[in-house]
Parts: sequence; C-alpha cells; structure tokens
Amino acid sequence: MLGFATPPAQHPTPNTRAESALGSATCYVLLDITGVPVVDSHVAQGLLNIVHAARLLGAEVALVGVRPEVAQTIVALGLDLRGMPTHQSLQDGIAYTLRREHHSTRADRAS
Repeated sequence: MLGFATPPAQHPTPNTRAESALGSATCYVLLDITGVPVVDSHVAQGLLNIVHAARLLGAEVALVGVRPEVAQTIVALGLDLRGMPTHQSLQDGIAYTLRREHHSTRADRAS
C-alpha cells in the first residue's frame, strides 16, 4: 500500500500519505514493506513517521511483509515496534485485521 524505496523527493510526504490512507471510517492501516529491499535509517524514519501520523489519526497500524533479513535490520537499528503488530505477509495482516474487527463487532453487540 505504501512504499518509498526511492528518493523521498519523488513521493508525497508521510503526512500526506497518512491523510490519504485514513478516512473517517478507517480503523486499520497495513503498512506493507514487502517490496522494500533494504531498511536503512532513512527508510526506518519514514516508516515511523507514517506510523505516528496514522496513530494520531486514530488508526491501528500493522507492519506487514516483514522478511527475516528486514526484521534483523529493524532490530539492529533499534526501532521500537512495541505495540505494533507485525506480520510476515499481507495475507496474514488482513487476516489479523478481520479477526480484530470481528472480535470488536461481537464485543459491541454484547454491550
């Protein structure tokens, strides 16, 4: 959904992306990094900016498409992803959001 593996001048700012990705009914943002070949400090900062913007707008963010080598780099860079679900594939991320939505819908009905 969101990617910026090329120089940032060729892409909208993270805030613009977050605003366009989030509507009033949006509850989840799946940040898919499947196509991101390398996560360096610049890419990591961009990811964190998008995550913070989406959270400020009320969305839960899940990082998807996390390959083992990218996970190792994220840890080596010291990124704090506590509280952010991560999934190996987009399919896993979609399944996660559907389970969460189903669970919250059932809880709302019980109230």
